[in-house]
Amino acid sequence: MTMPGKPSWSGGVVDGVDWDRWTVILCKPDCAETGLTDRVLERIAACGVTSSAGST
Repeated sequence: MTMPGKPSWSGGVVDGVDWDRWTVILCKPDCAETGLTDRVLERIAACGVTSSAGST
């Protein structure tokens, strides 16, 4: 049984996402609480990945 509006197969939510164009980076709450978010994103940027940070 599936819930209305939910995909009936595993991974169905991300079908059609062009992961070559974008990726989501999630920092755990303890990362933000300890002030490490900028360091994490700096390490990713040092590998040549560009980012556009958002906020919630």
